[in-house]
Amino acid sequence: MLEKDSITRVVREIFLGVLENQNHNLGTSGENLRDDSHFTDEIGISSIDLLEFFLRIEDQFEIQIHEDDCASLTSVHAVVQFLKAKQVT
Repeated sequence: MLEKDSITRVVREIFLGVLENQNHNLGTSGENLRDDSHFTDEIGISSIDLLEFFLRIEDQFEIQIHEDDCASLTSVHAVVQFLKAKQVT
């Protein structure tokens, strides 16, 4: 099982990769992205970008994110906690 810091790093990298062509004022390396920043309310990610993010998370961690879970996955922190609960490796 990956450590929380490793999971957080990977989730942040995936999120920033999805947004790399968008202007979300997160800085060039995501230094302005807090782990508790709300994806839609604070960052303004579109639903299409959010879907792409979830698909990349599923591919990276070889899991399925059910539609019911998506509503609660509103920040990097929430995604990391979800992945820890799934005991991803």
